[in-house]
Amino acid sequence: FYSPSSMSLFVIGNPLLDISVHVENDFVIKHGKEPGLASLGEKSDDPLFDEIQAMEGVEYVAGGASQNTARGVAFMAKDLNVTYVGCVGDDENGKRLAAQAQSGGVNTLYNVTDKSSTGRCAVMVSGSAERTLVAQISAANDYSHEHFLSEEVQTALNNATAVYAAGFFLTVSPDTLEAIGKHCAENNKPFFVNIAAPFLVDFFWDSMVKVFQYADVIFGNETEGAAITKKLGGDEKDLKAGLKLVADLEKVNKERVRTVVFTQGKDDVLVSENGEIASYSVEALPQEKVIDTNAAGDSFCAGYLAAYLKGKDTAGCVDAGHYLAAEVIQLSGATFPAENTYKF
Repeated sequence: FYSPSSMSLFVIGNPLLDISVHVENDFVIKHGKEPGLASLGEKSDDPLFDEIQAMEGVEYVAGGASQNTARGVAFMAKDLNVTYVGCVGDDENGKRLAAQAQSGGVNTLYNVTDKSSTGRCAVMVSGSAERTLVAQISAANDYSHEHFLSEEVQTALNNATAVYAAGFFLTVSPDTLEAIGKHCAENNKPFFVNIAAPFLVDFFWDSMVKVFQYADVIFGNETEGAAITKKLGGDEKDLKAGLKLVADLEKVNKERVRTVVFTQGKDDVLVSENGEIASYSVEALPQEKVIDTNAAGDSFCAGYLAAYLKGKDTAGCVDAGHYLAAEVIQLSGATFPAENTYKF
């Protein structure tokens, strides 16, 4: 490990601005959405966004899976230098996103495009804290490999101790993720990746395998774990066997042993390391304390990464992941408590 003063994390992903409001179910239905479900937004949803942004009490939170993790690492360990890269539009929401992330201690190196508006996600809370999500990816999809090759991004990557990316970026610029993987392997830096969603396993498998050959730590939840286990010819109900299948995928950097981590909500976290499988129990919260499980997985990864960069072993990394995930699900949206009470 490097000395703590030089510890830094490089994160790349799809930045989205979460726009959160409290509404009645009638409002959600009026806009053609089913309460409680998530969907991809179309151009026809623009009036919905205009309407909620004009509402009293509207809240803006920096979102997108990898950016949630970047913000979580910065929250957990103020002495770590966290840089986040992704694409936003040249607009007010892009500025809001940068301000939110930067106020949380993240250094943003955004690719700013004039082709599309900043990606955004309408978060409509109605009824008994039921959340309806409508995501317009927009500018996040326009990330250019040229931006990755720019001096400021290359400097941040070269200075990084470790790198993290969620699989969602596979749909945007797989070449960039491959280049990052090669950099990590050549410089013996740990590369952390997150499977992120079952549809990526099903429809972006070739790109995923190319990137995962560079991965030293692979995260997934139980549905992603089942999807990748099935893809690799295993029994999707046997996640322990799946861990081994993923651990045994081709690996470029032989200096580091691959670790695979599957979270399962309130059930045990399963970890494959050095050919051994360990389970770590989760201290379940009373149901009445759970407000919103949005960003729980992103936050687990953040706690794990922060502990890793602090030199903790796998048990310590999982423990820190549990702490932050448990804190975040007691709050609305991908937000963190006022104070970090975790002691490394």
